Parts: sequence; C-alpha cells; structure tokens
Amino acid sequence: VFVKREKYGLKDSNGSTLIPPNYSSIVYLVRNQLVVKKDYNVALYDIKGNPLTDFKYSSITCTEDGSIQATRNNNIGGLDDTGNEIPNVKHFNGGSLLSSFDTYSVVNEENEVIIPSGYSKIELLDNDGLFALWKGKKVAIGNCSNEKTEQIYESVRPIGNQLFVAYSSFCRMISSSRGSIAQIAGLLFLAFPQAYQI
Repeated sequence: VFVKREKYGLKDSNGSTLIPPNYSSIVYLVRNQLVVKKDYNVALYDIKGNPLTDFKYSSITCTEDGSIQATRNNNIGGLDDTGNEIPNVKHFNGGSLLSSFDTYSVVNEENEVIIPSGYSKIELLDNDGLFALWKGKKVAIGNCSNEKTEQIYESVRPIGNQLFVAYSSFCRMISSSRGSIAQIAGLLFLAFPQAYQI
C-alpha cells in the first residue's frame, strides 16, 4: 500500500501499480482480500487489485470464524471470497431461514421456497418453524405450511416453553407453538391450539 497526495493505492513487489492512488484507504482483510474505501463506501478487492464488488457497502469486515460480513443500507449480509452476496442460514426442523441484506425467505429441506421474499424481515421464533413476518412496523405470525395471520401486530416474542406473546394496540395474546394458524374476528389470532388472551 502506498500514499500519494493523501490518497491510497497498491503496488506489487516490483513497484507496478495494481490500484491507482484514488482511494481514502486500503486495508488488508483476510485470505488475500482488501477493503478499499472511496468517499463513504467500500468495496472488496483481491490482492492483485481486481475489484470483486462495487462500492455499495458502508463496511466490510471479517468475523471470528473467518467469514466476510458486509453492511449495505443498514442491512448486514455475507460475501464469499469472490465478492458474491451469500445468504445467512438459520436451520430449523424441516428447513432453513435465508437472509441476505434486506431479502428474507424460508425454504424446506428440499430447498423449495415455503415463504417467498417480500417481507422487510423474517425472524425464526422456534425450532419447529414458527416465524415473525415483518412488513414495516407490523408483524404477522407464519409457519412452515405458509399459514399466517393478518399483518396487524406490533410485536411478537418467544417467552419459553413453546409459548409466544403477540401484541397489538387492541389485543395481547399468548399462544403455544403446536398446530395451525386461524384468525378470529380480526381481533385475536389463534396461532396454535392453545391461546390465552391477556
């Protein structure tokens, strides 16, 4: 790495310029990869000076396990060694929740899409495949059979023993994680057979 007029570049051992001195910083990341900063954004480069991504990330870091993590528009995702975006995977009984930056989906063990992308966030609530399906500030509850409630709740969280609390401005509810989803009069959902209104 070299500096010319307060801009960073990269030369090889023979003195040949691999990356011209046009950048705010150049930092070694891992496995012969570099993080190159231009203005407020960064890109992933290889050690030979080849860009692997565009300058569309606010940060690129290496996690403790050696994987590459990037942030774009306040959303975190993974990158492989060649700069391709890869999903983070959370496994549950019968499938996986895939997330990459601002895209979420759920697939079964055969890699068939159960819940397609289109939600602002999907959270895995239990290991049996119960999900919080977010669209903006409202959340619905969904399961592996793609059954779901209306998008009317402001929060949902697990409280242990396969029980969950859902909250809306007009209803609080505790539900168990077994069974199927039903909607009752738009006021109370019965996420699974045992439901208790608070």
